[in-house]
Amino acid sequence: MVRLYLVRHGASEHPPGHCIGHTDAALTPAGRDAAARLGAFLAARVAPPPVVVASDLRRAVETAESLVRGGWPERPCTIVRDARLREISFGAWENRSWDELGREDPARVERWTREWVTFAPPEGESFLDLVRRVGGWIDEMRDSVTAATRVLGTAQANARIVVLHAGSIRAALAHCLAWPPADAMAQPIDYASVTTIELTPRGALLRGLNERAETDAANATALVRGTCRFGTA
Repeated sequence: MVRLYLVRHGASEHPPGHCIGHTDAALTPAGRDAAARLGAFLAARVAPPPVVVASDLRRAVETAESLVRGGWPERPCTIVRDARLREISFGAWENRSWDELGREDPARVERWTREWVTFAPPEGESFLDLVRRVGGWIDEMRDSVTAATRVLGTAQANARIVVLHAGSIRAALAHCLAWPPADAMAQPIDYASVTTIELTPRGALLRGLNERAETDAANATALVRGTCRFGTA
């Protein structure tokens, strides 16, 4: 069994209404504070992690640092960066406003809003590209953790805290739970929230969705089915 604690980064500094995928935005002060509170929330539920894995984008790394400070300030913890956990790439659309893109290339933007599962922006990724990228990391991690557990015989080897992005968390839901892309994209994934997936030999289980430090786990957001546009950042 492997339990993944998938943390979305805190609020980041970027202009509203823009395509923020691989654009390397920093956290806001409020984003750092929210990540620290989430660290304390997780510390009551997870043993001190020797490693936290994060997307290599600045907003994810800064969230991981704040998370560790808020949850396990006295424990040594290494933050490992992995580019496969990045948000979806908007390619040539990166850091440009939707309004501007709609004026310049309305046909391509309109097609993307209809076919985002398989259609990519110029030089960017489709949602299926993102699922393959994030899913490849998950499969590799699961295999390595399973092998380590056989050697170490400890449950802690099965817990992984991972800091990433709204799109990549939804890609993980689609990959692990075999959800249709529209269902995965419809899930609310707030800043500084944690979604927990348990990978077992018989399949994957959703153990928590969009939990925040301000929300009791017993009142975690219910699953919502439907359609949803990509978030920004």
